[in-house]
Amino acid sequence: MNRKTFPIHLSLAVALVLLAAIAGQIRREWQEHRLARQQRAQATSEQARKRAEVLVRFRSDVAPQQIARISSSLHDQIEDRIESVPGLVVIADEDGLDAEQVAEQYRSLNGVEYAEPNYVIDLEPDPQRAPALVFDYPLQRADNPDEPDDPMFGEQWSLNNNGQRGGKTGADIS
Repeated sequence: MNRKTFPIHLSLAVALVLLAAIAGQIRREWQEHRLARQQRAQATSEQARKRAEVLVRFRSDVAPQQIARISSSLHDQIEDRIESVPGLVVIADEDGLDAEQVAEQYRSLNGVEYAEPNYVIDLEPDPQRAPALVFDYPLQRADNPDEPDDPMFGEQWSLNNNGQRGGKTGADIS
């Protein structure tokens, strides 16, 4: 390196240091933004999980306006209307009651066919939040551990086809 190229090399070194600093700052802000977004999503899902939801089916003679008035008088909110089942609505509690209490409130009203809690089912439960599922029956047969302990297993040709009911042997999920 000579005196003529020294300023060029120095300016390149300074530019690289500045570029690295800017990239580091951008990365840090991006990680903070991602963490904040995850925390917001988690808080929102926790909030949704804590709000009790109830499936309520009203009789056909109860008008949608009456349903809205009833839910409003109980300090609840209609979350959704299930169009495939006439009179079925999803109601979210705004009072902090649990789902069974809200369902009981609606069951006691005239014009309600049924009211059932709408629970969130988590296929991979978090052991911190809920106890593990406990099965009080064996999952496999003691005499043949490869076969489930299901009294109707022999009839389920799609699982294990031995030609039962005129089926083709081996035409199953293997």
